[in-house]
Order: sequence, then structure tokens, then C-alpha cells
Amino acid sequence: MALYLRYINKRGEVTERFLGIIHVADTKSLTLKAAIESLLMENYLTFSKVRGQGYDGASNMQGEINDLKTLIKSESESAYFVHCFVHQLQLTLVAVAKKNADCGWLFVDVLAPLLNFVGGSPKRIEFLRQKQAEHVAEALTLGELESETGLNQERSLSRPGDTIWDSHFRTILNVLNLYPTVLESLDDIRAILIVLIGIKLSHLLTY
Repeated sequence: MALYLRYINKRGEVTERFLGIIHVADTKSLTLKAAIESLLMENYLTFSKVRGQGYDGASNMQGEINDLKTLIKSESESAYFVHCFVHQLQLTLVAVAKKNADCGWLFVDVLAPLLNFVGGSPKRIEFLRQKQAEHVAEALTLGELESETGLNQERSLSRPGDTIWDSHFRTILNVLNLYPTVLESLDDIRAILIVLIGIKLSHLLTY
């Protein structure tokens, strides 16, 4: 978990500073509160000095009962909550983009069904992964790809998150990079389904 501080300096200027990153075993509100308090204490700060707090809209962060917002406010009545402006901006951009005909067609009509179909089955995910591994191995053998550390990392077709900054762009890049593999995988899956349907039909006709 990363923690930033925003404060007013001696010249009356709004200043923002990165305080640090701390490991959390889970995302429960009590765990996050303890982690934040620990990081504050390391820097000789306490919750009593907090005058505001802001993060995303997840239930563990700003739910109704025992959320992080409420737990911190119980330590400091002045720690007023403000929904993260960056998350608000991202949600606004996603909503506006979906109203655009071209963007809506791409994300709603094309990418969403593809990601739901591939990601809806562990077998299909594994099928795509194996196909991509075969493509990479073949390209390396032919010298079409370089084999250095950090190159040729495994890619996946994960769904974009509305509050994750670059997830939509990353999804498009992954689809473009995996496009030949996706087409081949879908063709193979279609062929397998046709064979299975044929077997079932022939089995029914024998009765």
C-alpha cells in the first residue's frame, strides 16, 4: 500500500509528498488502518494530526460500517473524507467514452464478449496460454524474437477495471499482441465444439 501526504507548508502552499510503501497481508480495513498508523508513527506523525483522507470507493475503504474512513475518523473527528479525485476523473472518462459510438462498439460490443468468453473458463484461458507459448517458442526458434531478460513476458486477456488508470489501454495492447493466437484459439475451440456436437447428435440418433 502506498501512502501520500498532502499538507500546507509554511508559505501557505499545498504540498504533496510520497510517504512510503508498506506491505499489507490483506485489504481488510483494520489491517489497512494499522499499516497507515505504523507508517505515520515511523515519521513521528499521528492520526490526531490528520485533517482529511481520500481513496477509492471500495466498500472496505468507505463502506457503511467498520470501513477505513470510519475507523480513521474515530481517531480524528477532523479527518473528513473526500473521494479520490483521480478515481472520479477515471470513472468520468470511462462513462463518457462508452457514450461515444466508436469506443462503445470497441469496448462493449467487441472486447467485452471476447474477454467474457475467454476469461469465463479456466480451460479456455489455459488453451490460449498454451497457444501463445507455442507461438513464442516458434518465433524464438526462427529468430523473429529476441530472448533477453524481461522480454516475451506472458500476456493475458484480463478485463479492464474502471478505476485502474491504464487497464483499458493495456487490454487493447494485449488483444493486438495476442490477436493471431486468439483467432487460432477460437478456430480450434469452434472445431472442437463442432466435433463434440456431432458426437452427441450421432449418439442420440442411435437410440
